[in-house]
Amino acid sequence: AKLFFISILIDGEISAMVTTLNHDAEVKTGTPGDFFQQTLQTTVDIDVPWGISFLFGHMQYQTIHHLFPYIPSYRYENLVPVIREFCQNHGLEYRTVSMWEAHTNHKKYYYDVVRKPVVGSVLEECCHENEGRLQKKSS
Repeated sequence: AKLFFISILIDGEISAMVTTLNHDAEVKTGTPGDFFQQTLQTTVDIDVPWGISFLFGHMQYQTIHHLFPYIPSYRYENLVPVIREFCQNHGLEYRTVSMWEAHTNHKKYYYDVVRKPVVGSVLEECCHENEGRLQKKSS
């Protein structure tokens, strides 16, 4: 039972880290443009140590996943050097972060999210009311 619980915690953390880093915390762009360049700007890959990459289900290669959605995920690792070389030859940035950076970014993202009220939410209204009260008291 303990092993099952631990495996659920690890799997949940990895899934959340990959999803958060690659879908919520990336650079947002509303400008239409070149698909390849835009994909490079809005995705980032995670450099995972050999031996535990299977835990990520090949989703640490988000850039490759978005560029080539019909290629089987077990081939992504073989495409990384090809894409890196292409980017280097064309002055484009192929972004990767270490697993530790991904974990840190993931935690920072959620830390920031819980401290920022959602626009139009009850929490936001309460925050604005409290800010108004604090400003009146300090005047």
